[in-house]
Order: sequence, then C-alpha cells, then structure tokens
Amino acid sequence: MLIFNMKYSRRKKEEKDILQKFTGSRVGSILFLILSGILIYNIVKSIVITSEKLEILNQAEQEVSELRLENLELIVSTEYMTSDEYLETEARNRLNLSKKGETAFVIPEEMLERGKILVENILKDEEGTGGAENWKIWRDFFIVGI
Repeated sequence: MLIFNMKYSRRKKEEKDILQKFTGSRVGSILFLILSGILIYNIVKSIVITSEKLEILNQAEQEVSELRLENLELIVSTEYMTSDEYLETEARNRLNLSKKGETAFVIPEEMLERGKILVENILKDEEGTGGAENWKIWRDFFIVGI
C-alpha cells in the first residue's frame, strides 16, 4: 500500500509539474487564453441559440392557442349556420321571403341611410321640437317619406 501511495503521489507531482510548466510558459498561457475564449464564445452562442428557440416556441404556442380559439369559433358558427333559425334569417334577409301572413318590405339602402340620419338628428336635438314644428316633421314624413 505504501508503494502504491508513493507511486500515486509521484505521478501527481509529475502531472502538477507538467501543468505548471505548460501554464507558466508564455505559449501555454496564450493557448490557455485562446481555449478559454473559444469555450466562452461557444457557451454564449449556445445561450443565444437557446433563447431564440424559446422565442420561436413561445410564438408557436401563442399561434396554436389563437388557432384553437378560431377553431372553436368556427365550430360554433358552423353549428349556428346549420340551424333552422339561421336558414330562416338568411332567407328573410337575402331572398326577401316571409312567413305566411307576413308582408316583406324592400327598403332601398339610400332611403335607409337617410332615415338613420334623420332619426339621429331628432335624437340629438336637445331643445326638442315644439308643437308648431312637430306637425311639420309629420307632414314631411308622410309627403316625402323617410
């Protein structure tokens, strides 16, 4: 055991001497600095690449969640569009159809816009209309229309 310890300690001492000779010399120090620089560069590069991949992953997760939400909205709208209520509404709006006993009125878009403007003006009028002006509004309504 003693012989083994002596050989082991001698070997350790030789390794330390070689390491000290190598790092103690100018060339060894320069090589050690270059090696350290390369290692640090590779570590920094790995960190940058990892952060870029994490950013891409976060963007992909966000896109997946948005697509899932859009998918749910499409499922709900598809269910609504296959319902009888939707078909009835579209038939009334696009084809000017009505139920039995109802009368369908077709109002031109320009008249509808004009009516909206007139209603907004009446509602915005803070003073209100007096009795004398009220009959003029009704007269214009019946004569001119909306």
